[in-house]
Order: sequence, then C-alpha cells, then structure tokens
Amino acid sequence: MMLRLWLSVAILLGAAAAVPAQAQSAKPPLFVNMVTSDAWRGWAGIHFAENEMSAGHRVTMYLNLDGVKLMIPPPKDPKKRPKWITRDALAEFIQHGGSVLVCDACMDQFRLSRTLLLPGMQMDEGDRLETSMFLPFTELLTW
Repeated sequence: MMLRLWLSVAILLGAAAAVPAQAQSAKPPLFVNMVTSDAWRGWAGIHFAENEMSAGHRVTMYLNLDGVKLMIPPPKDPKKRPKWITRDALAEFIQHGGSVLVCDACMDQFRLSRTLLLPGMQMDEGDRLETSMFLPFTELLTW
C-alpha cells in the first residue's frame, strides 16, 4: 500500500516537472473573440481584457463579425453620443500593450473603410490570427 502511494507521488511530481517553466510561472495568454457591436457590452469586454492584461496576461482581441463596428467613431451630436465610447477604449487598450486583430471579411460585409483602423490594429491577414489564437496554453473567450 505504501509502495503504491510513493509511486503515485513520484509520478505526480514527475508530471509536474515536465510542465514547461513558462506555464508554471507566467499567466496564460488570453484571446478575446469580440463579436458584439453593442457599446456597453463592447466597452465592458475591452475593459475586462485590459484588466487581465494588467494582471499579467498577454491579451489579443479579435474584432470579429459585428465586433468590427466597435471601431466606428461616435456621433458628433452630444445628444446621440453613447455613454461608453468603444473606439476610445480600444485606443487605450492598444496604448497599454494590447494587441487588436480585425476581421477583413467582416469589414467588407459592413462596408467599413480601412481608415477606421486605429494605429496598432492589424488585419487578420496571413497567419496572424492562428498565431495568436493557438499559442500554447492560450485561453479563448468570446464576448
């Protein structure tokens, strides 16, 4: 009985030692698939991602489907401006070190101009999307 216990402990310790040091010490990367165009939900998702980034996660946000509309500037008329300006939140997220990928086909679908892209945003061309989404230990969240 004691032999089995010691063998079990040895196996568990061996398995723990086999996990890469990065996985033990660093927090896993976070990939946020942002599909909402709702100002409040989008703003909340962007700030959630920013909070996770300040907690030590590497965060990539993918503006996908309706999520590309979060880049649209708010109306100039103060009466029509939403309380939560997602474009500004995205700019802050990027300034603080977040990465933002944008769905090219989605922009075409909604006839959005590439001039809406903020500095630091990248289109999902080539292997950018796969490289960010499938990093080892990446946590995926759809918002």
